[in-house]
Amino acid sequence: MHLAECYRESDGTVMVDRPPVFMHGSLSALIDRLAPDGIFVCGNPRYFDESGKLARIGVPIVAIGCEPERPLPPGAASRGSVLTDEESIVAHAAGLLLSLGFDDFGYVPFFTDADWSLKRGELFRRRVAAAGKTFHEFAFPVRDTDPPGWEEALSRWFRSLPKPCGILAANDIEAEAALQLAVRCGFRIPNDIAVVGVDNRPEICENTEPTLSSVAMDSAASCEAAAKLLAELMEGGARRVVVRTVPASGVVERASTRLLRDDRVTRAIEFIRLHACEDGFSVRDVVRSMCVCRTLADRLFRSVAGHSILREIHTARIERAKEMLASGKRPDIVAAECGYSSTDDFRRAFRQRTGMTPRKWALGPRV
Repeated sequence: MHLAECYRESDGTVMVDRPPVFMHGSLSALIDRLAPDGIFVCGNPRYFDESGKLARIGVPIVAIGCEPERPLPPGAASRGSVLTDEESIVAHAAGLLLSLGFDDFGYVPFFTDADWSLKRGELFRRRVAAAGKTFHEFAFPVRDTDPPGWEEALSRWFRSLPKPCGILAANDIEAEAALQLAVRCGFRIPNDIAVVGVDNRPEICENTEPTLSSVAMDSAASCEAAAKLLAELMEGGARRVVVRTVPASGVVERASTRLLRDDRVTRAIEFIRLHACEDGFSVRDVVRSMCVCRTLADRLFRSVAGHSILREIHTARIERAKEMLASGKRPDIVAAECGYSSTDDFRRAFRQRTGMTPRKWALGPRV
């Protein structure tokens, strides 16, 4: 198996990095050189396929996150795609937003009329209606990457919405823009407007202010499904198009939906989420961040969050541990990187909160 990374420079030039060989704009040359029997692509093959090589190549191609071309171009072999199930994406997002107890909910679509964006909006509308709540959708006539007047129109829409209102955005890009605009408009997040994105991209979700809740994809399951599908297409021989779906792994809740009644607890939970896995992190660090005494900090936490500070620390560590285990890291490595003093302490804490050992959780189906 050969691995190569393709990306675009700021000037649009396609770059292909295949250690120890580095090639400039030569994806076609790389394919000729390797003569592969099958190709697995993470992303949209057409984005890097300026020569049309991948569109015409006579070997199976499986892509993650991109619908295959229909009908198949002349000379092309089988095409496969692994997508995240849209129903599961919306189910996770709607479940979180509906749990806030709001009566009104809105949807901010992608900047183009993409089928997946339209489908997410429709699925969200149905779930809101089934819950007996009111649905609102932002509509803007000009579909462009940077449409003039978009922010002004979205600001007017935000102001017209009944408050409080829970917002699902088509993905993290739209969610980030909506969240920042809502803050600039003076709305309290999440008390007036709560926002959920899709994709759980850390470079976006961890750097918004406040941080952004988002539906996470199961990358490990998607890669496994794609590898199996590619093997199936390579063995099958028949020329066909196959689409498989995997469920989203869940929603990662951050400050944009964490509806609490005390700002000190809100800040403390965010502080824990950001620092819980650091070596030596303890309840004392959280108490200091709240600028109150230990007794008052414990009382505030239990009355607002419903549990202790220590439990919140362990919850943050276990959630991080799950991400690392799903990526294939060993339990002893995960224990060290998640703030546990020993692997035994980590196993004990993990089992108390999941009912499984770390290894069994990593090998089994994840929900």
